[in-house]
Amino acid sequence: IEMAMNKKFHCETTIHMDPIVIHDEAVNEAREAVRRILEEMNPDWNFHDFRMVKGQKNSNLIFDLVIPADQLKNAQKIETQIAEKIQSEYPQYSAVIKVEQSFV
Repeated sequence: IEMAMNKKFHCETTIHMDPIVIHDEAVNEAREAVRRILEEMNPDWNFHDFRMVKGQKNSNLIFDLVIPADQLKNAQKIETQIAEKIQSEYPQYSAVIKVEQSFV
């Protein structure tokens, strides 16, 4: 829905269910893995609204990536690099990333 609204109306929306899962060991381990990978790649990057959609063979890690405004021109490249890094270290995961601009 978020992507369709962006494509049709050229606006950013955030649609998700609350609460985010916080008491699931597998989700917490995956969240920590993403946190570590982002910290290693660029300490200025952050993320929020982390979710995991578990599948039989593969799980999607879905999150919003926050990057500094001056890096937005490279957003697609950054997104691809992060997804590839996650996949290479954790083949059971696929990253679904929405890039956002940091406003601080």
